[in-house]
Amino acid sequence: MADDLMKKYNINRQTKPKKSSFLSQIENYNFDKVESNINKFKNELNKQNIICAKLGDNTQNIINNCSEFVQNNEQIIKNQLQELKDLDESLKDLIIQNNEKEQLNQELNDLVNSDKSIELANEMKEIRNVTESIMSFLEEQNIQGFHN
Repeated sequence: MADDLMKKYNINRQTKPKKSSFLSQIENYNFDKVESNINKFKNELNKQNIICAKLGDNTQNIINNCSEFVQNNEQIIKNQLQELKDLDESLKDLIIQNNEKEQLNQELNDLVNSDKSIELANEMKEIRNVTESIMSFLEEQNIQGFHN
């Protein structure tokens, strides 16, 4: 009975791994950036160890530094946020156009959909996902300067 229902509703028990766009992953993969992020995370780990040791010290210094930061950076941060929102919209529109153009070229389509290309794209995507996971965690913990 379960098999009949599976057939009726076109449900396949074997799930295929989601394909990542190989061309997009190639353009997004940057060895230096990945290495830089790894080094940033290591540096952040060291900073957090220092902060952990200092948290018992003079909190008035910490309060003064935070107040000064707000005064010096409030407008800059608002401007950066608006620029990122604008870039978000532009990037989404352009990527959709590029994906449509990519589908028109059969030879290119065959290459980017090959098993090797798909595997490599998924691995590059996983690098970005792990990086984003670390950055997201740091952001959730109110650690500044890591979310791209």
